[in-house]
Amino acid sequence: MNKLVKLLIITGLLLCATTSFAKGREQVLKADSLGAIYINAGKIFNLYLDQARELLKPANAAELQKIEDQLQRHFPGKFSFTGLFKELCNFADSALCVPDGALWFAMDEELRPAISVSARIKPQELFEFVQKHLGKNKIVPVKNQKDLIEFDIPTPGFNLTLSVTRQGVTLFAGSKRAKEDQSRWKSLFGDADDGSTLVAAEIDISRIKNWLTEKAQSGKRSESFECLSRFKILSAALQMHKEKKDIEMVELDQSVLKSEGYITEQLYCPQSGLYSLNNDKELACSIHGTVSKPVWSTKIPRVAASTHLKPFESFRALISSVKAEIRTRINDRNLLEQWVAIGKQQLQAVKHMAANQMGQLPEEQRQKGLKLLDSIKIAADGDWLKVSIEDLDEKTMLAGITGITGAAAAIAEPYLKRAGAAIRKRLSNRRAKRAEAKAEAGSDKVAAECVAVRKSAYDALANLLVDEDNLPETFGLDYLKEKGYLQTVPDCPAGSKYELLRDGIDFEIKCPLHDQD
Repeated sequence: MNKLVKLLIITGLLLCATTSFAKGREQVLKADSLGAIYINAGKIFNLYLDQARELLKPANAAELQKIEDQLQRHFPGKFSFTGLFKELCNFADSALCVPDGALWFAMDEELRPAISVSARIKPQELFEFVQKHLGKNKIVPVKNQKDLIEFDIPTPGFNLTLSVTRQGVTLFAGSKRAKEDQSRWKSLFGDADDGSTLVAAEIDISRIKNWLTEKAQSGKRSESFECLSRFKILSAALQMHKEKKDIEMVELDQSVLKSEGYITEQLYCPQSGLYSLNNDKELACSIHGTVSKPVWSTKIPRVAASTHLKPFESFRALISSVKAEIRTRINDRNLLEQWVAIGKQQLQAVKHMAANQMGQLPEEQRQKGLKLLDSIKIAADGDWLKVSIEDLDEKTMLAGITGITGAAAAIAEPYLKRAGAAIRKRLSNRRAKRAEAKAEAGSDKVAAECVAVRKSAYDALANLLVDEDNLPETFGLDYLKEKGYLQTVPDCPAGSKYELLRDGIDFEIKCPLHDQD
């Protein structure tokens, strides 16, 4: 594993371990920032930790088992909330890294990230913990002091510096950064200063549009230079052709220039412009003009990337203890009203579908789900399109993601069942086809036993295909045993070894002795 990958891994581990953004927002949010995210991760971490400790108490074993059963019903597998909660509590008890404040993340116009995490950290102990989990892929910090561990992370465009101290973690690109802009981010700062805020984010879409336009213009000028540089090659070739033939070309014919050895290949405009000779016998591009009269930047007909963001000015998101909302500012009133109307229609359809599916849930959970659905609103607030969830308690807000996931699983469950049934039917047809072929071939007792033995293997294979999404490209029956779907790998009664063959989405358990087609 190369150094960059190692450093990125440790960056992810350290930042995930802390999961909180720093108090010093002035380190992160600057005048050239395109957007930022704030998370009150200290509060979120402690709320989840308290819930984990509560559920792990013996008195709540039945409640925890209900959660596990519901998870397994929708998502069969080896994942366990009990194991996750225990790991969370053990990590918190180790005090290697305890979030105690805010997490700030921002991105500037050079696409350089800035992250600051506030947490109580034991730098040396945390570093040892991470190194242990990396195994043989050890990394060496550029600074390794008692209260400071620092890493350099090289990227193609800039170097990142990851610093771990007793107060938290920071990740910055370079030391020269623009000054903080309090006025531009006043709304985000206000949300962050509100003690009830859990998550807040803001993206300056107007600035992004300007940034994209500038990048596009810069790219156009670059392409203009590239096109005109090819002109010089063609102009030199035309001049040599004139000197050799003692006659000028009337129409540009690059195949002639290539056959005469003046160019090695035909040259084309990087923006698909057409090359020709104008009335003055000067080489011209239909997009970039001529060497004497070039066409630059804004005059070049090209759709700017910012066009797709044209209706939008800003985007904000807020999750607090009692509400959540997403809003975007739209500069077209008619478009805003149209989107609100469409959004309300779609929301009603989603609510109706989810309500039907939640009828399968216990009454208490069903009522909570219905309350969450009823609290979702779509409206126009001035020139903002707002989607909000209001009048909920703090635990409900934190459990919202889990609730939405559960609702989605409930909606998807019938489709998953149908998919599983289709898989089993396809494999069943495969077995039936083999059995029918053997019956037609005559009464072969061993062959019949072979078909019967493979039935259990087909059943195990069907369960694997239903449960697992990420399968190896090729695998054998031993893989089913490894995953716990077979206790032992069966063999043909005649001693032959079965082969598991795959053809796209079709699978066949073949006996080399009895399936000789």
